[in-house]
Amino acid sequence: MPKLSTKVLFSELKDMEANQLITRTVINGFPVRTKYKSTAYSETLKSVIAELHDWGVNHRKKILGK
Repeated sequence: MPKLSTKVLFSELKDMEANQLITRTVINGFPVRTKYKSTAYSETLKSVIAELHDWGVNHRKKILGK
């Protein structure tokens, strides 16, 4: 997301980690890197996200008449 600031991204990642949706791993080296990975718990959101996606597609069709 081009206009997403580093501060906002870090805040969102921190919240997702606190809510056990992702894990954070620091990789030592030069430069130090950080790796994020989705958790098994976050996978429980797949059906919810799919439903929201379907609703959004249908809503767009209704509003735009396509």
